[in-house]
Amino acid sequence: MEGFCLKFLAVALFAVCIMLKQTQGQLYGGRGCGEREIFKSCGSNCPRSCQSMGRPIQSPICSNQCIAGCFCEDRYVRGFDGRCVYPRDCFKQRV
Repeated sequence: MEGFCLKFLAVALFAVCIMLKQTQGQLYGGRGCGEREIFKSCGSNCPRSCQSMGRPIQSPICSNQCIAGCFCEDRYVRGFDGRCVYPRDCFKQRV
């Protein structure tokens, strides 16, 4: 009976993990991310932004720690208004 309970518990835990992974994909993997954004399960905790352009990355704030979420696609940076923009458009937003 103990063996059965352990197997049942393992299968149930596995099923919960799969459901959480699917939910994560629904929230971030397309419908939950905005325009010009992609979901990354291991993104930078200091993504490129208009605010950080031209400034050195400060090591106390930025680390190699992964965070999951929506990030701007490779050619874009996070604009002052939160949308993903081309870096050259950062100056247009400031005016």
